[in-house]
Amino acid sequence: MEIARVMDGSFIAGNITSGFLRNKIMAQHWSLCLANFRANIQRNVSLFGGSPPDFIRKNKHALCFLNKEESLIYSPYSDCLVEDNVPSVTIYDVMSGSIKREGKFDVLAWKSHVSPYKYYTFSCMIEKSLERHGCITTMTVNKAID
Repeated sequence: MEIARVMDGSFIAGNITSGFLRNKIMAQHWSLCLANFRANIQRNVSLFGGSPPDFIRKNKHALCFLNKEESLIYSPYSDCLVEDNVPSVTIYDVMSGSIKREGKFDVLAWKSHVSPYKYYTFSCMIEKSLERHGCITTMTVNKAID
């Protein structure tokens, strides 16, 4: 229940999170995921004054700290009905580290399983060492993908 509160009502964030939780149904793993989500939100609040779901709702870019070396900057999602335009790489693939990407790219965030079968995608960009060098700014995040 606490994880749902941290997601702040974001259905897509909840779907991505469920992918991480589904891998290991152990209380320790879930607690670690919750701690990581909270830390990511706290870093966003302290650096930018809001959480990633807040920025997405305001149609602004958001930032997810993947590890000490990399950050993922992503745009508000877009949706489409045509499967031809859907990227094969998912946001879960990138965030879990199972696929390494660089530069700008699109990812599949969520696929609807009920009619009208929409696909929700993010435009993303991996940035190296933003936080470590103290150069993360709101402008960096909001200009990164444009």
